[in-house]
This record gives sequence, structure tokens and C-alpha cells, in this order.
Amino acid sequence: MTEKEIKLREIIEDFENRKIDGDVAVKSIKDLTGETIDIGYLAEYWASEDLDTFVEKLLVEHIEDWQSIDDKRAIELIVEIQENVGKEGLRIKNSEALEKRYCKSTGTVINIIYNHVSGDPKSILEELKKETRIFL
Repeated sequence: MTEKEIKLREIIEDFENRKIDGDVAVKSIKDLTGETIDIGYLAEYWASEDLDTFVEKLLVEHIEDWQSIDDKRAIELIVEIQENVGKEGLRIKNSEALEKRYCKSTGTVINIIYNHVSGDPKSILEELKKETRIFL
């Protein structure tokens, strides 16, 4: 476990044990991770995910150079998602970068990967490359 992960877990546990209030917890999480969450999500995350997944999502290291993703790297990211279904942080990191790179709305990459008939990374990439935006 990394130092950041340990500290984040402490903040969440302190909030859950009422050692700190919601505003302090949310600010501490923002300071530590850069992620903005609201008190409601912090108080109710457990209804949809476990602590490990919640922490993993908050500590996602985003791909900053998404503009430079080429076909080879895109296929690598797709394969990583396919091979690591249970790793929420990796799924978020990779799909977010691919969505930015190929101008897709949130959720599109995961939908294509998990619902593609063949599951072949190359044909998934071809699907991502298709222009689907509507210009008004």
C-alpha cells in the first residue's frame, strides 16, 4: 500500500468514525488526490462499491499525454482493460484517455469494449475511430 493510499484510507475512516466532519474530509481528499467529491458521495460510496474500489478510483493517475496515443498504444490500453476487468482505476484511466483521444462521450469506450461482438482489440479501435459526433 502506498503512502497516499494509507492517508486516504485514514481520512475516509476518520470521517466514517466521526472524528472529522464532511467538509474537512472532502477538502483533505481534494488536497491529497486532486479529485473533487461531494459529502453525499463520501457518505454513501459503500452502497455501490467497497472501500478498496473507492480508494482506487480516487487515486487514479490520469494519462496526461492522451493526444499522442497512436494505434499501437490504443490497442495496448484496450487490451489492458480487457485483461483487468476488476481493476476499476485502470479501467477509468484507460477509457478516459481513449475517450478524449477519439472524441467519445464518457462510457462509450467501455460500452464498445464490453459489447463488441468479436472482442478483437483492432476492430474495437476501428470502431473508436469512426466519427460519431453530430455537428450543428
